[in-house]
Amino acid sequence: MEEHYSIFNGKQLKGLIRRRWKLFLAVVSTGLVISLALSVLLPKVYVSKSTLLIDQQVTPENYKGSTPVVQEDRLQIIAQQILTAKNCRRSSIS
Repeated sequence: MEEHYSIFNGKQLKGLIRRRWKLFLAVVSTGLVISLALSVLLPKVYVSKSTLLIDQQVTPENYKGSTPVVQEDRLQIIAQQILTAKNCRRSSIS
């Protein structure tokens, strides 16, 4: 029968930390000090980009009438309206 050995069990890990508590404390403290120093010293950088389309709700002439517009055609018309040069101006806030 094949036996499965684990490298550490809970008791062994607790004993290891107890024996090497100074090393454990030094590693954790160093990491904490470095992360705090970096968070204070590095400049705050926020980057945000967005596109906003504000348009009046108007029912185009091709939507009016007795013949229903096919959904794909409707999506194409909306995409063309959204992607006009007038609506696609870029603005950046510094």
